[in-house]
Amino acid sequence: MARNTHQSTGSRRVLDKNGQGIANTVVEIRKTEIRILDNIFIMPIGTAVKTDESGSFQLPSLSGDYKLSVTQAAPLYNQQMMLLGKTPPAISPITFDFDSSKTSESILLQEQTP
Repeated sequence: MARNTHQSTGSRRVLDKNGQGIANTVVEIRKTEIRILDNIFIMPIGTAVKTDESGSFQLPSLSGDYKLSVTQAAPLYNQQMMLLGKTPPAISPITFDFDSSKTSESILLQEQTP
């Protein structure tokens, strides 16, 4: 089970159950709404970023509701390739409402202790 919290300090990190940052893992960011073109083509909207050595990650400017998932690999839709990283522990995805004018919102994705 994972604990996911939103604070107002601006931190964006992926942590293990001991509170240590998880380096080189992937955070997938995907828009919660799906766009359908010509009633047949489903167009996902999202991207992926990799955590640094402290488990921190940077996000592009976003607005709206997005699902964030910690994973080993995720598509980079704009580059038509996969972003690969280290296998993370099981961490539940979260849905986060981004307001691009609020840059101080924190996002912590953390493995919960049993």
